[in-house]
Amino acid sequence: LDVSDCQILSLPSSFGELTCLKALISERNSLTALPPNFGKLEALQRLHMSRNRLSQLPESFGRLASLRVLELQDNCLASLPASFRQLSCSTCDLSRNRLPPSGLLLTSRVRSAVMFVATCC
Repeated sequence: LDVSDCQILSLPSSFGELTCLKALISERNSLTALPPNFGKLEALQRLHMSRNRLSQLPESFGRLASLRVLELQDNCLASLPASFRQLSCSTCDLSRNRLPPSGLLLTSRVRSAVMFVATCC
């Protein structure tokens, strides 16, 4: 599902019911948060949400067990939920967010990670 450049401000709370969704591309929108039940997207393998205004991720985010590619660069993330450690992505790009080096909670299960501390928003 590609909803890039659609000026989206938020996703509906029912979005987590799309349990068969394998890819979500929502780049260059104005999303500030994801629904609390976002972690129900059990089949999601690719998530591209760069260039939004995400300031936080829901705690359920770590339940995205099928997630392999995560691109969240150019957002406003200042911290990650504790459940983030449960992800086993092959690629994770968190560059150009507000994350301090100590806020990056990646484990060895993430094979390729990119993070640069930068100010945005």
